[in-house]
Amino acid sequence: MSSKETAAAAAVAAGQHLINTAAAHGPTSPETQQATNAAAAALDTAEAAGCTRTDYANARNTR
Repeated sequence: MSSKETAAAAAVAAGQHLINTAAAHGPTSPETQQATNAAAAALDTAEAAGCTRTDYANARNTR
């Protein structure tokens, strides 16, 4: 797996974790804030790696 594919997969996983955390703990909980920060960092990394919509779609489909 290339670094671009890894970055896309990490961003997708972090986004899903954020959704699950918000559902479990509420949108304003400290857990959700931590998950938000992690998702933002993962997305920044993926964008810096040059990920596109296609990369994110591939990552979602291979999880």
